[in-house]
Amino acid sequence: MDFAARGGTIPALDIARGARIERTKPRDGETMDVTVERNDDVLSLGVRGRIDYTTAPAFNEAVEDAMAETDRALILDFGELAFIGSAGLRVLLTQAKALQARDVKLVLCALSQPVREVFKITGFERILQIHADLGEARASLDA
Repeated sequence: MDFAARGGTIPALDIARGARIERTKPRDGETMDVTVERNDDVLSLGVRGRIDYTTAPAFNEAVEDAMAETDRALILDFGELAFIGSAGLRVLLTQAKALQARDVKLVLCALSQPVREVFKITGFERILQIHADLGEARASLDA
């Protein structure tokens, strides 16, 4: 589904248990797709494309719109993320702090090689929990 036509918000009813929705919001020729899936009280966001200064606000909005008060964890699947820039890292850090204040776990998984390099260089790999794939990320929440 394209939520840009609905003003860019993701209605809570669309994100019921097990629901899967997609959001695409191009800006300045850049595209970022976010796939949202909720299983019980764990929200998973699959991000494809780029998170840079043009798409970072849409990424931030996608996380905020998708999170429910009852979610105990957020998994960010970056397997199809080609690039993350400083604006995306800033959003990620801001969201991590906000989620921590709500006692919501943030877990990342399946980082593409270019994104893994950025996380290594910036030190984000030391401050965020990162797993090899979605299955491992989900298992870490149950441990």
